Amino acid sequence: MSQLFVQEDSEDEELQLELSRQVEADEERIKDLQQKNTSSNDEIQRKQEEEEEAPLYPLIPNIPEDGQDFKPNLDDIRAVSIQLNLPLLFQQQVVESALITDDPLVIMGKGLGMASIVANLLQILATPTKLNDQLKRSLVLVLNARPRDNQRIQEELQELSWLSMENEGDDNGDATNEEYIIDEESPYNRPFSVISADSLSVENRRKLYLSGGIICVTSRILIVDLLSGILHPSRVTGMVVLNVEDLRNHSNVSFILEIYRSKNKWGFIKAFSESPESFTLEFSPLLSKMRDLRLRNVLLWPRFRVEVSACLNKLPNTVSNSVIEVKVSLTNSMSQIQFGLMECLKKCIAELNRKNPELFLEWWNIDNALDINFLKSIDSVMIPNWHRISYESKQLTKDIRYLKNLLKLLINADAVDFYEEIQLSLEANKPSISRKYSESPWLMANESQLVISYAKKRIINDGDYFLEEMPKWEQLISILDDIAHERLTKDSQGTTLIACSDSATCAQLTRVLACSDRKNGLRRIMLRKLQHYKALRDQRRKIIKEVRSKGPAVSNPNELNVSAAFAKEEIITKRRRTRGAAAVAAVERLRTAGTGDDIESKIDSYDIKEELTHIGDDDSLKSDSILNKFVDDDIGVPDIEADLPEDDDDDSAAEELYLKTAHTGVTKELWEARVKNFEYISRNEQIIVEKFSNLNDDSTFEEIMPSYIIMFEPDLSVIRRVEVYRAIHRELAPKVYFMYYGESVEEQSHLTAIKKEKDAFTKLIREHANLAQHFETTEDLSHFKNLAERKSKLNKLKRSGTRNAGGQAGLQEVTQDIIVVDTREFNAPLPGLLFRYGVRVLPCMLTVGDYIITPDICIERKSISDLIGSLQNNRLVSQCKKMLRYYKYPTLLIEFDEGQSFSLEPFSEKRHFKNKESSTTHPISNKLTQEEIQNKLSKLVMKFPTLKIIWSSSPLQTVNILLELKLGREQPDPSVAIQYGTGSKKTQTSKKKISNETNNNKFAKILDIPGISKIDYFNIRKRFRNFEKLQKLPLQEINNVLDDETLSTKLYSFFQAELMEREKDGATDSAEEVDPVDADGLEDEDLDLDELL
Repeated sequence: MSQLFVQEDSEDEELQLELSRQVEADEERIKDLQQKNTSSNDEIQRKQEEEEEAPLYPLIPNIPEDGQDFKPNLDDIRAVSIQLNLPLLFQQQVVESALITDDPLVIMGKGLGMASIVANLLQILATPTKLNDQLKRSLVLVLNARPRDNQRIQEELQELSWLSMENEGDDNGDATNEEYIIDEESPYNRPFSVISADSLSVENRRKLYLSGGIICVTSRILIVDLLSGILHPSRVTGMVVLNVEDLRNHSNVSFILEIYRSKNKWGFIKAFSESPESFTLEFSPLLSKMRDLRLRNVLLWPRFRVEVSACLNKLPNTVSNSVIEVKVSLTNSMSQIQFGLMECLKKCIAELNRKNPELFLEWWNIDNALDINFLKSIDSVMIPNWHRISYESKQLTKDIRYLKNLLKLLINADAVDFYEEIQLSLEANKPSISRKYSESPWLMANESQLVISYAKKRIINDGDYFLEEMPKWEQLISILDDIAHERLTKDSQGTTLIACSDSATCAQLTRVLACSDRKNGLRRIMLRKLQHYKALRDQRRKIIKEVRSKGPAVSNPNELNVSAAFAKEEIITKRRRTRGAAAVAAVERLRTAGTGDDIESKIDSYDIKEELTHIGDDDSLKSDSILNKFVDDDIGVPDIEADLPEDDDDDSAAEELYLKTAHTGVTKELWEARVKNFEYISRNEQIIVEKFSNLNDDSTFEEIMPSYIIMFEPDLSVIRRVEVYRAIHRELAPKVYFMYYGESVEEQSHLTAIKKEKDAFTKLIREHANLAQHFETTEDLSHFKNLAERKSKLNKLKRSGTRNAGGQAGLQEVTQDIIVVDTREFNAPLPGLLFRYGVRVLPCMLTVGDYIITPDICIERKSISDLIGSLQNNRLVSQCKKMLRYYKYPTLLIEFDEGQSFSLEPFSEKRHFKNKESSTTHPISNKLTQEEIQNKLSKLVMKFPTLKIIWSSSPLQTVNILLELKLGREQPDPSVAIQYGTGSKKTQTSKKKISNETNNNKFAKILDIPGISKIDYFNIRKRFRNFEKLQKLPLQEINNVLDDETLSTKLYSFFQAELMEREKDGATDSAEEVDPVDADGLEDEDLDLDELL
């Protein structure tokens, strides 16, 4: 069997040769480019720029306001000393290749230390540039970084600044080092700053950009700063994009890079990714990603590359530094359950194929079911067609996800937790009168009874409580005993690190380690888990009983605990079939599968406390308290440390808070006695249990410095980081124990992950070899913008022609489309798409609306999640009321995502799961049902009859809709749009103008009243020209005009409701101050016009 921990070198020599050939070709091409004379090209480019006409998009000028050119002079190129903090040779080679390559996309294998590589590269890229014989600090922007990445990069840059403090002064020829002492104002200082939402004001951000350095900024803030002129692209030395695999099509990062490259031709763009599999899921994803991010070259660094293998595989072959693979066998019950789950999964996939032959992919088979991207592949096809597929197909899609979660629980969770999950599934899938079909088709398979029976057998076997323990627990205790024995003969001062997948496994292992040295410790753990399950089950039954007590009482105790439609008494009849008996028999068969009777009744009759007392010893009290603590941790006890005071010296306050939050059994005397038992533990006696997400960089291993590492579960990324740590500390390399279940889904998933990564790099190497060179000019930066320029030029040519209305049509002024966009909307892809289509996007802080496309049209854009939230808290009503107050055509835009189903059905499904991983519904689906959403929208339209609603299936369709709405209409005024809703004097004067202009629109509302005909409307307009005067008329005068008492009463009631609403709006506007940052949170206090009418 091939090794699972240390990978062997790739046997495909062609891949190695192809990689070497590509590296040599890149080096030759770079040398040729450096030998060319760049001065002549710069002169030609400068002449072309001078001959160009005025730019079509003057929002971002070609030159900054101060007129200074920030392009460095290539003649001032000088040697710079570089201080790297990378101990491995291949990491230094990655930095070197990324430096000399123009706009590269660096794709590396998982766990090879990308954070350290990026930090060292940023340190070099932020070297001060020389402008007009003066040193100037560079400005490097970092995009799409996670919070953990920011923390890691900041720590690495701080260490590099300390290392390079004595070397930076040598870069300036004859100057002395004293002139270049690194301080905060020195150009050699490279400060690292993070700009997140609302962390800095506009003026502070402007100053930070001017001061330079390395700045990590969110895409929404940077787009607004670029479009608003706060930061000009020519001031930016370069941009570094992290986590490229997370970027979707038409992302904000691609929008930023397009703006940057359109105005800055000399700056650099460098992108990094650790997920090669994401570049192989679509057709030619590598080429499309490079075009989207304006990248030119690709650098591939897989684990099997020669440089990487040479560093990681050459370790001294000693017993103390070896890697020991611990293959643990599954129990018979676990093997049978695994077989049953795989068979059920196979049948569900086959049934999904049979019901959806037009959507099914050949890749969907049982061989690829353990792939990490299997569920993503199914969701990418099924979710956009969710409103078209059948109910059975939806249930099969959910069952595939649920079965994969059960496979994970079988390996990670204990027998009680797995049985609880199965029992919850059976309870949730009882026949019900409220649904037509069964919730889970996998329960109809014969293998499902195998799963259920052996899940119960792990709890009770042959009438006795078996409570099967996890096989890895015993092996873990044996490994720790071996480590303790080895420490007696070997002087090792490091700790013992146990790495596992998640927090639940950490709590599980902590319980095992706390009770492993006690008599019947593991048995005690399982009994406590069973006792905890029984308590939760009784609590659920109590709640169900309370709910049923409020409904119709069930008097017959012999009825089966199913829905009313299927609850049948045992009736003696001559009929061969009884209606509903098949469903009842199916439920009863599942409940009693494997044991012949109901296991829940045995759990109720068994006295767990008696056995705990029987197997207890002298330390039973202490052991029980430890077990109770960790069981409570699993169900989510509030974190006490999060509520502690910020002052660390106030120990008395912390003690009081702890005593208040602890259970009543802990007294102050007991707490003081426990404090005396705390003592210092040396490093060689420490056992640290940590989850994989906290071991995501090399710094964690450097801080812990373990002498023994136990991989409780396989994880490819953490295994690579362990390899890197062992390669750095060759002399004191830790001993590694690699545990896995043999012939299990755990082993197969790990082998599949290794194979998928290698196949992905193989595909990328071949695609890179055949990748066409991409050349572009200024006009080719945006295809859509180029089309807009052509349209503008064609309109200009019409002026010279006399065929179109004698040349008069061409005399109309040609203006560019302008849309005013709220700054909070730049998290969505729509503003970037509008910019690409040639629309001038003006970012402003709007109080009313999100998009102002004309002086009369205001659009409030809502995604589905935002729509449901706005309907729940009535925020949408207040937003519509404000749009009606200031604009002639208020519009609500309901926009779906590109990969979503164009229907409200997926968001209205309700199903509760124990954890989010097994959930197949939308995260917001439990808030409102489809019928409730439709009802609330109907009430909204009835309350605001002039409100327009636009449904859009994707942001691209929204762009086409907005462009069609702007045809032949005036452009909006951003200054007026900003003033609306702020309560200023200018707004009040503009409101008077709007009221005069919309007098006809107010009269038009009369036609919406039931019974008012056009003849009545004509008579009213003939008698009255001012709507305000008509509105204040008494009922008798209105009756004189209409000569109809019923219509006059309706019209008078309508006018009174309008007056009351206006008075209340005036009182509300004068009493409250509108916050321009978040004016959408106002609550609606209007009266319902329908009720008054």
